[in-house]
Amino acid sequence: MDQTKSSCPCPCVCPSFPVASTTAAVATNGVDAPKSDIDVIFIACRQDPFTGNDVVLWSDIIMPFQRATYVRNGAKLVPFLKDTNLKNLEPLRIACVPGAVLDVVVGGQSNEAGAELSNMLEKVDEEAASADVVGETNIDEESVGHGDVDQEHTTASEQELVAAEQGDVDAQYRAGYIYQHGYGLPLSHTKARNWYLKAAEQGHSDAQIKVGLSFEHGLGGCSKDFTKAMEWYSGVTGQGLSEAQFRIGTLFEKGHGKVFPKNPQTAMAYFLEAADQGNVKAQLKIGNLYYHGNDIPRNYVKSMMWFLKAAGQGNAPAQYGIGLLYGGGHGVIKDYQQAMEWKLKAANQGYAAAQYGVGIFYYYGQGVRKDYARAMNWHLKAAEQGHLAAQHSVGLLYKGGLGVTQDYQKAMEWYKKAADQGYADAQNAIGMLYHDGHGVAQDASKALKWLLKAAEQGIARAQLNVSILYKRGQGTPVDLTKASEWVLKAAIQGLAPAQYNVGVMHHSGVVFPQDYHKALDWLLKAARQGQSEAQFMVGIYYEKGRCVGKSNELAMKWYAKAAAGGIKHAQVRLDEVEKKLGVRGHKQDEGIVRLPKRRKTAAVDLTSDE
Repeated sequence: MDQTKSSCPCPCVCPSFPVASTTAAVATNGVDAPKSDIDVIFIACRQDPFTGNDVVLWSDIIMPFQRATYVRNGAKLVPFLKDTNLKNLEPLRIACVPGAVLDVVVGGQSNEAGAELSNMLEKVDEEAASADVVGETNIDEESVGHGDVDQEHTTASEQELVAAEQGDVDAQYRAGYIYQHGYGLPLSHTKARNWYLKAAEQGHSDAQIKVGLSFEHGLGGCSKDFTKAMEWYSGVTGQGLSEAQFRIGTLFEKGHGKVFPKNPQTAMAYFLEAADQGNVKAQLKIGNLYYHGNDIPRNYVKSMMWFLKAAGQGNAPAQYGIGLLYGGGHGVIKDYQQAMEWKLKAANQGYAAAQYGVGIFYYYGQGVRKDYARAMNWHLKAAEQGHLAAQHSVGLLYKGGLGVTQDYQKAMEWYKKAADQGYADAQNAIGMLYHDGHGVAQDASKALKWLLKAAEQGIARAQLNVSILYKRGQGTPVDLTKASEWVLKAAIQGLAPAQYNVGVMHHSGVVFPQDYHKALDWLLKAARQGQSEAQFMVGIYYEKGRCVGKSNELAMKWYAKAAAGGIKHAQVRLDEVEKKLGVRGHKQDEGIVRLPKRRKTAAVDLTSDE
């Protein structure tokens, strides 16, 4: 039998559980002390909701020690905590043992008890709110039908057709519009194009643009023909000139092979001509281009100028864009209140991205008092319009019972809406619901299926979750190769818990070959991001001089950071090093500050991003 050592010098109420990583064959009644503190791994404790005491989850123990069978204190078994019926509490947990040397005993079989994944604190996706400021209205939006045909519309439409057939150019244009949108008559792109063409041939500028759009997008029974689209746009004069210039700009902006090679400078020239004539879509487009810096140098000041012009005409996306600039402090001093005001203008017009953005401000309390109920209200408005990030957020709020009564089934419904359209965060969330059995029957296979969908799209926490499932053999046979591949993907993306896990795995020789140099490298990456357990382990490396120059000063620095993060044993080590050096208080020039005694805080979990 293998035995893995642990020591717990903390009092019983302790926010971290030290577990040694060294394994050695011992007799069944033998107790070996850890070789040194360098062989200690710290796993976070949690507060037991039943007793109020700090406990260690069994699932956190079997993360680094896959074949763990039980924990003992000397020759005594440390039992799982039980309820009043003497049944093990779920999830499985043990109490911290004050001042004891604890052993994690591992055997030959993989233990799947109490599995708990990286159910990281889900957050509303702020980046999704600033992903894009929507550009021009496109032909697809213009060609959508408008519901059932009623008698009133039918009569009016038939009258328009009579006038159109008599050669009335405006009636011909309106007839095209009627067929394009299905007002009073069945929707027909072919008939719409035919009437637009009749009006265009009589010099109707708006009809000429419609014919150009039909060639640009291949509507109304014609094939895409960018040369003909350009011909129709170029022939527009008078009132429709700015719109034609805008359309020509989009041809050069997108580029269409050899016919219209992409030319950002030419596109911008056409957009500027249209914008100077007050074309709101061109003004928005220019603001958008400067905001993102795609194909032209990014310039937030110019972006703000053009957004303001479009917003002055009541354009909702431009109002939202101004909110993004104020919220991000781009080209202006960051001002959440101004950001909120502008996003509200757009949100009140029904603009989904702005509704989601307003919900974010209420969720985080930015520019307004934090209010989950209002966050839900705004996110729901956006979600009902099909906004994917908002649908995920509605699911998140239902799952957490934030601003609404907790409802896992509704959470699943909203997650599913976004996940089915490929939204990776929602796919990860569904995987966690299946893993935890919230709102659905617990199903490790389905959990892995959904987590893989998110992981393959690059969601780091999903990659970490997939790694854990492969390592534990949940929903799949144990596959340490895949486990190592997925946790590395997450760590390379900069996910601190994954970096910490990679460091622990190199340190302990679990999954990865034991390699203290690589362990320290990954632990430092996590520690620099504030991962408290990693900070403590880095402190040990410096104190012991393991594969790095021995430095009590640097050890004290990292112990202090870890102690500030709730690792009480870090404070113990800090005090011991101070005592050894005869230090009272930390030298400021070493970047170390003496910490006061802290009230009990929960340390960051091994696989959490809180």
